[in-house]
Order: sequence, then C-alpha cells, then structure tokens
Amino acid sequence: WWWQPMMGSCPQTREHLAILELLGIKRLVVALTKIDLVDKEWQGLIEEQIRDFLRDTAFADAPLVSVSSRTGENVDVLIGLLDELSAVRSDKEIDPPLRMPIDRVFSLSGIGTVVTGTLWSGTIEVDQTVEVLPGRLRPL
Repeated sequence: WWWQPMMGSCPQTREHLAILELLGIKRLVVALTKIDLVDKEWQGLIEEQIRDFLRDTAFADAPLVSVSSRTGENVDVLIGLLDELSAVRSDKEIDPPLRMPIDRVFSLSGIGTVVTGTLWSGTIEVDQTVEVLPGRLRPL
C-alpha cells in the first residue's frame, strides 16, 4: 500500500484500505513514495497523517518506510520488509481446491475422451481422480 506526499488521503486510498480489510489481509507494509519532493519536516507531518489514518484499522502497527525511487533512499529497507513479509506463512489455504472450467471435450481414436480447461485454482497431477460438477448435464 502506498502514499504519495502530494496526494495524501483520497477516497480511493480509503477504499483500497477497506478492500484489504474485507479480504482479510493481516500484514501490510506502507510505502511513502516520492520523498525526494518534500523536505524532512513535511515528510514527518505526512508520516503522522498516515499513522493517524491507520490508527483505528487492522494495520495500525504496519511498518512505514519512506522511499524515493529517484534517489534510491530506503528502497533497500522496503525490499527487506517485503522479503520478511513474504517469508511469513499465511493463514490462508495454500493449496486451494481444484477449479477448472471445461473449455472443450473431444475424442481421439485410440486415446479416448480428452477434456481441456483453464485451471483457475488448485493443482492437478497425472492419474489424479477428479470430480466433475455439475453432474447429469445433457446436451441441448
């Protein structure tokens, strides 16, 4: 999640934060970008605004790092925080159930029926038994 010095808190920022909370996201790194455009005093005021903005949310204790892609200031710190965050195991299901809408079905002589689809989630392996839903569909 990011915050630019010249933009501050806009409706879209609040909406994005609400979406993160609705999705059950528990960990967040806040990046205050383009800090090369403001002096240190202004930067400090903006950091206070961000902390106030996050105070009553699930992200009140989220790390805040001020960065400049132009000068490279604190980019290494941001990368380090993101690395730490990605190393923490999520409570979410790691291997979601197989979901593969069927795109087409055809027969090959000597092979049998071939089903193709687009894998939306999960994994599938050779010789794995799968359940095809819904059952009892008839052609029109």
